[in-house]
Amino acid sequence: MARAAVSHDLGLSYRLVGDLPAARRYLEEAEALGQQAPGRLHVSLGAMCVLGDIHRVQGHLHQAEQKYREAVRLGSERGDDGPLPAAGPALPGPIPGTLRVG
Repeated sequence: MARAAVSHDLGLSYRLVGDLPAARRYLEEAEALGQQAPGRLHVSLGAMCVLGDIHRVQGHLHQAEQKYREAVRLGSERGDDGPLPAAGPALPGPIPGTLRVG
């Protein structure tokens, strides 16, 4: 479904120009559509990772952690040969105030 990818790209564009409410709206849409459309789970996972990033930069660390964990869980459960690479950005790194996933 092309709409999932378009929503994802619009969300990224709005994030880049600093319109976080619009970015969240389109990324949430991409997340939902990507889970419904065959072969588009990677779009959903990418949107989830960016949504986690938005929560993180806004200081909503608990919501960021939840979104990252959800992306890792979904990518691990629905990947045929192990975790899907699209969930990789949700894996923990040097982000102050967040818990390690796993």
